[in-house]
Amino acid sequence: MPSSRCPPHYYACGHRHDCGPGGFPSPLIEADNISIYSWAEISEWLRTKMRDDIPQENPDVALADALVKVNCRARAAHREDGLRHLFEAIA
Repeated sequence: MPSSRCPPHYYACGHRHDCGPGGFPSPLIEADNISIYSWAEISEWLRTKMRDDIPQENPDVALADALVKVNCRARAAHREDGLRHLFEAIA
């Protein structure tokens, strides 16, 4: 990450306007003092806005990111049982 004196959470929370270019990706889920972000969106932001040389997304990281998103959406819709059955069916 490029040199900065700002803590990483300042980018996400927008505490200071002099910390980065703005436009940090919004969390996908916010609940119980926990925010879940998309690594795909964050890594793209780091590459394009911060000019970081972070590599393109790793396929394994992309899969893990997608699984977390699906799980969060299932919980938000109170559909955990349906998701569990789906995973059992494809396993």
